[in-house]
Amino acid sequence: MLVGIFLVIIALTEIVIYWGLSSGRSPQEYLLTSVGFLIALPLFAYFVFRSFTRGKDALRTFVNSTADLIKSWACIGPLPETGGYEAVCEFSNGCFVQCVFGVMNVKKGSKSGILRVFKFIKGPDRVLSAPLVKAKNDKRTLKTTKFPRSEKDLDSWKTSETPWKRGVSNDEFVRSWITAHLGWRTFHFSRPSPGSIIYPPVVFCLDLFLRSSEHEGEWLKGKAIGFALNYIEPIDPQEIKDFYSWTITTADRIIQHIEETI
Repeated sequence: MLVGIFLVIIALTEIVIYWGLSSGRSPQEYLLTSVGFLIALPLFAYFVFRSFTRGKDALRTFVNSTADLIKSWACIGPLPETGGYEAVCEFSNGCFVQCVFGVMNVKKGSKSGILRVFKFIKGPDRVLSAPLVKAKNDKRTLKTTKFPRSEKDLDSWKTSETPWKRGVSNDEFVRSWITAHLGWRTFHFSRPSPGSIIYPPVVFCLDLFLRSSEHEGEWLKGKAIGFALNYIEPIDPQEIKDFYSWTITTADRIIQHIEETI
């Protein structure tokens, strides 16, 4: 079907070119323009296709490295906002995870992605349709909060009036994750190394429609606590596996601290 659409586009564009150039131009000029178009469009389509598949291929390391923790998963894309792909997964610990790689974020030797971990605190209900806006921030349940950039900044949470912040600050598992991955450099324009978090992670509460990883066309509707981060994927296969496992477990622990106090 896609090939047929592509051929129709070529035919229609040829008609437009002919109509626009036929008056006042020689057949030779038209021929050169026409041939140029016939070569340029397939080349453009080829590079767009290569860009799309790069985002899809980038998900393989994520899925392979977390396969023993995944109950079900689905690959979705290309996404209109990034041109890339995302993996939507249900994990055995009760978390739902989105891993997203956009076209512009997958380069040779470097892959920057977005990881979102959700846990439903109400629902989820299974529905067959979703609105255009699939996530609405519920700031009354949980105020959107950026994480500290360092272990030192996390110490300030020990005296916070918010109970879950105190719980997170005293959680040695979470503290060790922050020490390992939020090592920001002195100069902000320096690119973080593989395995680093690009920006401080964020926690939030959403009224969410999440695409089901089990049944195509089905959505999960409910209220969820979320943990999101931008990161540079490690290079070594074992480091990739350790990074995802440790990060998702850390997100689960943070969400548990929040669940216990809201």
